[in-house]
Amino acid sequence: MTSHIGSRIKTWASYLRGVYEYNVLGRFRTVPLRGLVIDVTYRCNSRCLMCSIWKSPPQAELTTAQFDAVLSDPLFRTVERLMISGGEPTLRSDLLELVTVFLKRMPSLAALSLITNGLAPERVVAVYGDIARLCAERGIRLSISVSLDGIGEVHDEGIQGLHHSFSPPLFLVARAALFLLRLHLLRRFCRMLGLGCRKQEIADGAADNEHG
Repeated sequence: MTSHIGSRIKTWASYLRGVYEYNVLGRFRTVPLRGLVIDVTYRCNSRCLMCSIWKSPPQAELTTAQFDAVLSDPLFRTVERLMISGGEPTLRSDLLELVTVFLKRMPSLAALSLITNGLAPERVVAVYGDIARLCAERGIRLSISVSLDGIGEVHDEGIQGLHHSFSPPLFLVARAALFLLRLHLLRRFCRMLGLGCRKQEIADGAADNEHG
């Protein structure tokens, strides 16, 4: 409860500071960079009708080393909120290494958002699970958005040539919900026993329980 309140206070403090920097400080000097969206790839394994990025011709992508060089600029040291998008980010085999570089070059980072279409749930769970551990070790708030355009056929109709595409992201959302339920139950169990379990230990226990 205390950590939830603390998180809300930080969120509102960040919001108020943003209002001040944009409306007041920005009149006198350059405002520090606080939020950033990085499209790590234009490749996509979906065919969404509302998005044509999958029609883009193959093109070179920045390597991990190139991202590291670009982000070494002091400009990025003040970034607090980062969204990783695409294309489909999990199509990059070096996504975990990329995130490691982002966290290293953005020491002020407090919140990381990831977007996925969820069409390859096992790959998403594997790589995003490792990213979640990195964020937990550094106290970075992590959010993962799964693209769902409707229920069942409504979702499928929005994706050209891919039938039954609703099931994989639904499975991913259900799996995440089950993990969070286990996490909640483990926290309650620790409180009942008077155990001072750390959040990371509880999360690891819930993950072990899921894979076991």
